Amino acid sequence: MGSPAISVVIATYNRSRALVHAIESVLRQTLTDWELIVVGDACTDDTAEVVARYASADPRVRFVNLESHWGEQSAPNNVGRAMARAPLIAYLSHDDIWLPHHLKACSEALAITGADLVLGTAARISFAGDKPAFDSLHVLLQGLGEGNRWSPADLDASVAVASCWLIRAHALDKIGGWPMSQQERAEPSQALLFQLWRRGFHIHTLNDLTLIVIPAGHRANAYLQRETPEHDWIAEHIGDPSFACEFAARIPATNAFAERRWPRRPPYWRRVLSGMLAHLGINPRGLTMAMRHGWKRGANLRYLRERAGLEPTGAPGAAPSLRVAAVRRACRTTIGTAMNSGVGAGGVRYLAGGWSVPEADGCWSDGPSAELMFDIGNPPITNLRFDFSFSVFQRPPGTPREVVIETVRGDLIGRWTLSEPGGNWSIVVPASAWIGSRIGLRLRFNETISPKQLGLSDDPRALGIKLQRVCISPP
Repeated sequence: MGSPAISVVIATYNRSRALVHAIESVLRQTLTDWELIVVGDACTDDTAEVVARYASADPRVRFVNLESHWGEQSAPNNVGRAMARAPLIAYLSHDDIWLPHHLKACSEALAITGADLVLGTAARISFAGDKPAFDSLHVLLQGLGEGNRWSPADLDASVAVASCWLIRAHALDKIGGWPMSQQERAEPSQALLFQLWRRGFHIHTLNDLTLIVIPAGHRANAYLQRETPEHDWIAEHIGDPSFACEFAARIPATNAFAERRWPRRPPYWRRVLSGMLAHLGINPRGLTMAMRHGWKRGANLRYLRERAGLEPTGAPGAAPSLRVAAVRRACRTTIGTAMNSGVGAGGVRYLAGGWSVPEADGCWSDGPSAELMFDIGNPPITNLRFDFSFSVFQRPPGTPREVVIETVRGDLIGRWTLSEPGGNWSIVVPASAWIGSRIGLRLRFNETISPKQLGLSDDPRALGIKLQRVCISPP
């Protein structure tokens, strides 16, 4: 059997139920030329039996259980690298889940750019309620970089956990592999990233949502609980084509207008200071972790293990296009199928730029324009009718509101005056307006206004319409 293109390494310790979901996300990858090496950190639960079931059904899966417990991922990751047969190495935490296109997208970017390391963009998630649900979901992006370049000066946005990585094996070997937590103030993954950056290796950020991070280290007693409700919830929904779009829609930075009101980037002076420190060889992430958990090396690992319920060890800009990319992959639809835009209803996969977070009964436009994207599978042979159901945000009396619908190329499709609180539109889109099987439509508003401007609430969104339903049908 020849060598695989990618060696996937999962370091794990006594989290067999979460591990199942991580392994399943590898098996779902659209790129299939990989091997999976699961390295147990002296696991004492049923991890060996769980992995054995996969290995018996798929020869690409291997398992080794270390004799000594290291209490962190660095040692298992280095063992996995030593066992790897591929020229490319991908890491996956046993708590994290890849979206199906992760390996394909990262490997294509690696080949095109010639980078030494490609970072997929992670959705780091948490839930406000007791049970996981879309309407209680909070998302923070990690692994972004301006101009697709990683920089330690970007602080929180630059944090790229190992699950984001696809790295050339020779680059990893030149840097000496994974450092141990006791040697670092920052997490070993971020310390390794900083070393690669300092040594001049090319680090390319994909700026495309490819994985979900469920941080066990910040959930109390995570390792003492076998239940994994977040993972189970994700498993229920990950097959839905709108899944990644639901996540992207909940990140303010994926809406260019929201980004101006709620900037996620740190202040300019912090980025300048961080950049200066980085060029002096001081890792800004290490300073951040030291201020949070103590200046002694290894303090971050001790904090994470205590938080997770484990015994201490002896010594852890580009965003708007991210939503468009998620929609572009998922916007396939069938003529005659109604697309509802409410939370969890699936219609979010057609809402590209200029839309807010989906609500129970629809999704508000946010800003002077909003874009829709549809793919019907084949180029249309006739004109098609689009039926829209919507409600209109109130405006000051006597203020006319007009919306223009055009293609993203600027071809005029229709024009309406919005005079009622809600209603329906019907437009006919000529077959000539489509680009193959796909079309992008832009709604432009001559006037938007926020609840804050009207004195109704503190909501600063520039609201136009709340889109509830779209259906494409023959004219």
